Formats: sequence, C-alpha cells, structure tokens
Amino acid sequence: DRDARGGALRMTATAPPLPPPPPPSAAPSLRARIRHRMPANALARNTAWMLMGNGSRFFLQAASFVIITRVLGTAGYGAFAGVLALVSLAVPFVGLGAGNIMIKNTARDPRAFAASYRTALAVTVATGVAFCVGALAAARFVLPASVPRMLVVSVALSDLLFAGFFDVSWKAYQAFNRLRRVAQLHLVLSALKLGAALAFAALAPKPTPASWGVLYAICTLASTGLALWLAYREVYALATDGPVPPFSPVEGFYFSTSLAAQNVYNDLDKTMLARMSTLEATGIYAASYRVVEMAYLPIRSLFFAAYADFFQHGAKGVRATLRFGRGLMPVAMGYAVVAVVGIFLAAPLLPLLSGAGYAEAVAAARWLALIPLLRVTHHFAADILSGAGHQGRRMLMQLVVAVANVGFNLWLIPMYGWKGAAWASLLSDGVLGILMWWTVWAVLRAEEAR
Repeated sequence: DRDARGGALRMTATAPPLPPPPPPSAAPSLRARIRHRMPANALARNTAWMLMGNGSRFFLQAASFVIITRVLGTAGYGAFAGVLALVSLAVPFVGLGAGNIMIKNTARDPRAFAASYRTALAVTVATGVAFCVGALAAARFVLPASVPRMLVVSVALSDLLFAGFFDVSWKAYQAFNRLRRVAQLHLVLSALKLGAALAFAALAPKPTPASWGVLYAICTLASTGLALWLAYREVYALATDGPVPPFSPVEGFYFSTSLAAQNVYNDLDKTMLARMSTLEATGIYAASYRVVEMAYLPIRSLFFAAYADFFQHGAKGVRATLRFGRGLMPVAMGYAVVAVVGIFLAAPLLPLLSGAGYAEAVAAARWLALIPLLRVTHHFAADILSGAGHQGRRMLMQLVVAVANVGFNLWLIPMYGWKGAAWASLLSDGVLGILMWWTVWAVLRAEEAR
C-alpha cells in the first residue's frame, strides 16, 4: 500500500493472521511499502509542494525568457519561438497518453506499475521518434528557409523525445502521490535552462538561435537522465509485476486529444488576436491573462496533487469520484472567490510593474477576473469523469469547446479587439463548465439505472 507522508517508502502492518515473513534477502514489494490511501494532511502537503514548485518554475522561466529575448534579438528569438510553436503542436500526442494510463492503473492497483511504466517508455520511444521526423519534414514547408536546420533538430529532440521520457519519469512519482520529487525534478529543469541562458549571454562570442537550441536540448537531456535514473532507483526497482490491463491506444488518444484541445481554448486566442487585431492589444491581453494564470496556480496545484486519487476512487464509479471531489470543492471554490476579488483589486498594479504602456491592462485583468472561478467548476467535473474512466466523454466536451472558442474569437475579436478575446474566453470556460457537469449528471444517471 501507499504512504505519502513525507514522500517516504515505509512498511505497513496488516491485520492478523500475518503472512509468513519474506526471506532476509528479499526486498519488500512496492505494494507492501507504499500505503494505498493518502492521509488527509498529505494532500495539503503535496499541494504545497506543487505550489512552491510551480511558482518557482514560473519565475525561473520568466528570467530565462528575458535573458534569451535580449541576447537573440527580435529576429533570433522569432526563429526560436517559431520552431517552438511548430513542435508544441505535437507535444500532447507524444506518449499517446501512456503516462496518464500508468497513473490510472497504479492508483487502482500498485502491482500494475512496473508493466505500465515499461509500456509508457516504449510508446514514448515510438511516438517521439515519429513526431521528430514529422517535425523536421513539416519545418521545410512551414518555416522560412532562414531558420537554421540545427535549431529545428535541437528543439524537436528536446521537446518531443527527451521531454517525453522526462514526463514518464515524473508521472511515475505522481502515480504514488510523491509530489515532492515531482516539484524537485521540474525545478531542476527550469534552473538548468536559466543557468544555460546566463552562460549563453555571458560566454557565447556570437549568439545564434542554433547554438541556443543546442544548449536548450542539452538542458532537457540532462534533466531527463536524472529523472530516469531516480525513477528507476526509487520507484521501478521496488516494484513487482502483477496483472495489468493491456495498453489501449484509443484511451491514450483520448488523453492526448484532451490536452491538445485544452491548449487550443487556453492559448489560441492570443495568436488570433495578434493576427486579427494589433500587437499592442495582444500584449495587453497576454499580460492580463498571465495575472489570471498566476492567480489560478494554487488551484492547479491542488488538482495535480489529487489527480491519482480521482483514479483510485473512480474504480468504484462516477459517484465515488463525485463524493471525493465534493470534499475538495469548498476549499477550491473559496479560494477562487478570493482570487476573483484579488485580481479585481490588484489590477491597478500592472502598469506600475510593467510600464505605462500597459495602462489598459487594468481593465483587461478585471474582465478576465472571473476565469479562476469558471475553471474550478469545469476542472472538477473533468477530473471526476477521467477518474471514473470516462476520458472519452471529457475529450469530446473539450473538443466541442475548442471549436466553439475559435468561432467566438473569429466573431468577437474583429469587432472588439482584446475585449472580444476576453468575452470568448469567458464564454468558453462557462460553456465547458455546463457541458462537463451535464455529462457527469448523465453518466451518474446511467450508472444508477444499471
């Protein structure tokens, strides 16, 4: 069973009659050393770890961004950002959701971890290599000829292959609710990239996008090597093989497509705003949206900490995940209300921090202030569905909203600029909440009927 107290692995006692003790040389199985049910205070501790890790990563990434944009200049950073945007389209499909399936299988039966982990690594190899080749081929037609080939190779290897193994490694810890190590691994990656950016700015005689791409890939490779070694030594080496469901590419596709749809309705509005309005409006909206993302960080950390437990309770059906989610909802909803008020009151600080050019961002932040509250509602329903094995229904609702978000932006941005993008975001999150909870209700009714 699993013990998340302090993230430590420890033996637990069982009720009599006791089984015969193992030989002195035999290592206890992972199931015997990790308690399956997390203590209540461990959820708060794991949430705190993820909040600290995510907050620190945000500032480290912001510092790296400032350094690299200054060193490469607009054209150089534009080339790097263009390659990054192209590669990011395939990122949700690397691994084909095998890491999430590993978390689900392990949360329900820890004996399933070893086989699920091996499957996740194998699927990551196959899909990562395939998408790297695809990205290199697509770059010839999508990107300008001035973009260095080495830059494309470096970023593709970093974000499609190395990062795929990195994700499987930290998800091995998430499967057992050892989120302290998850936060540490992500901090290592962000710190390495910041250190590389500082060295690049100070030591590179002639900084180029291609040379930064190589450093970027080396940082990801080093972090991935550490993560794989730790996951093998601290988790996989203690695991014992047991019964495990076969890998389902269809279920994996559901997880991957959900993430891709989420990226669309969270991020595509900024690209469309830049295309159909002005760069000034895009900057105002993006800065305000960043404030909302920061305000939502504690809630995202809570959902991350509880992710495996939704699968554990979901083995008994959607009513069990709903009961578990209801226990967390008052805390999340209460914080979301505080976040809405905080964004509204703190919005006037934006021009003081970012400059007088962001004066209009005060109004933009206040327009977007309701998003944390709307996200809490649909995030709970989405994880309730995933935990109970209805990832396909969740994916379908997210795809509907992703398409609707594009339509809202096409309709509203030309008429209202950033205000149109804000309305599109509010409408999308509101519609997603309604659809998700309607789906939970429909599944619950079907369960009760059976």
